[in-house]
Amino acid sequence: MPVVIATVPYNENPDRWSRSVVEPLFRNLHGLAVLYVLTPEAQARFNTALEFHPVFGGGVRTYLPGLDPAWKPDSQRHPVMSRRTIQVDVRRAAAILAVLPQRLASRHLLPPALLSVSLQRMRPRPSSAGTDLAQLRGENTALLSLLGEAEQAESARVKEINDLYVELENAERGSDELRGENEELYDKFQESHRLIRFLRERLEEAGQFATAYGPVDAPAITYPENFSDLLDRLNELPFLAFTGNSKTTRGLDSQSVDNWLSVAWDSLLALNRFSQASADGQAAGDFLSWCKSEASADHPFPAAKVAMRESDRVANNGKLRSERMLPVPRTVDPNGKVFMQAHVKIGGGNTVAPRLHFYEDGPRSG
Repeated sequence: MPVVIATVPYNENPDRWSRSVVEPLFRNLHGLAVLYVLTPEAQARFNTALEFHPVFGGGVRTYLPGLDPAWKPDSQRHPVMSRRTIQVDVRRAAAILAVLPQRLASRHLLPPALLSVSLQRMRPRPSSAGTDLAQLRGENTALLSLLGEAEQAESARVKEINDLYVELENAERGSDELRGENEELYDKFQESHRLIRFLRERLEEAGQFATAYGPVDAPAITYPENFSDLLDRLNELPFLAFTGNSKTTRGLDSQSVDNWLSVAWDSLLALNRFSQASADGQAAGDFLSWCKSEASADHPFPAAKVAMRESDRVANNGKLRSERMLPVPRTVDPNGKVFMQAHVKIGGGNTVAPRLHFYEDGPRSG
């Protein structure tokens, strides 16, 4: 069974918070998950012990079976719900929190002892009393009841199969994206090693052994401490204009896993450098082409994490397309919005898969 852990904010009374927030939040989970509430002191010790799988003050995290506390990438399997999401609407948060445990429970096979029990149905029995016509009517009622029951069961099975197809499609799409990223990163890794080996051999031939094998004295990138800090540092990127919702971006701090923050900052550095080159007329092609070229060497970014267009399923669906009509300055478009389909894949998780959408206007407005 999954383990669901709720935490108490530092400025709240644990008993009061448990009664007013946690109990309503857990109301759909009894029998589906193992439930815990951590006091602030317990939360601090828990996060020290599970440094890659923390849970934050006032938030809730669902830990799926098979958790590996020593493996950082495993943290992406275990979804986080922020305190902000909970406090906006506890009943809605409770419904969302129950979806994953309910789905896991519905996919478990019944124990062998229950599988051997024949299915029992409650149905009206035809009466033997009365005329033949009355008995026929009773039997007809029973048959109609069975037929309705069968239709309901078939409808439930069809819905379950369709849900499984959707999950399979999403899993396959995510697998393809990860495979592409892994292949590109492996190629870059091998290329870097070949280059290092080549340069060391040349330095050895020149007798510069200390330079060849000494520590690298290169300026390190100072990454933001959190997504709020990232927003505050956007003024360091003069060729980018941020038009998103700051509150949504800051909300990622309570849900961020693995390397979301560093990927987001690396992508912004690369976009800023590309925008500068584009404004100066030095960029040949789009951002994806830039990431694949040597021109991006000072701020490299994996091309596998860049998509310049949405899938046809998104582009041709009115609702999905409207969600990507995103704000731009009116100097870029008089309507103040454009279909912003180009995006960077920041990361993925069970509940949130952040994307950084962008629109390039370098050649016109800079």
